Amino acid sequence: MAAAACRQGRVKVDEVTAKPARELHPGETVVLRDGPDQRIVVVRDFPDSRVGAKLVPDFCDDRTPPKSKPAEQMASGDIVWARERGAGRPTKRDRRKLWDILDSS
Repeated sequence: MAAAACRQGRVKVDEVTAKPARELHPGETVVLRDGPDQRIVVVRDFPDSRVGAKLVPDFCDDRTPPKSKPAEQMASGDIVWARERGAGRPTKRDRRKLWDILDSS
C-alpha cells in the first residue's frame, strides 16, 4: 500500500515527492495525503528489528493537525461534496447548506 501511495504522488518526505525505494532517516518529516485528510509524522528513530503496530508510536511523532469542521462533517457523511451521477444540479437548499458550512469554518 505504501509503494502504491508513493507511485500516486501522495507521499512527501521533507516536501519532496517520495519514490517507493527511498530510505528514511531520523528527523525527516513524512506527509501522507489521503483524500481531503493529511497525516504528518516526524521520524525519531528506527527499531533494531520488526516490532508490532502498537510500538510504532515510540519511534515517531505524530504532528497531524486537528481536522477542520468541514473535513469532519465530510468524513462523517453529514456533507456530500460529490453528487451522484445523474442527480442534476444542486438545489438552492443544497447550496445554502454548503455555504453555511464553509462560512462557519
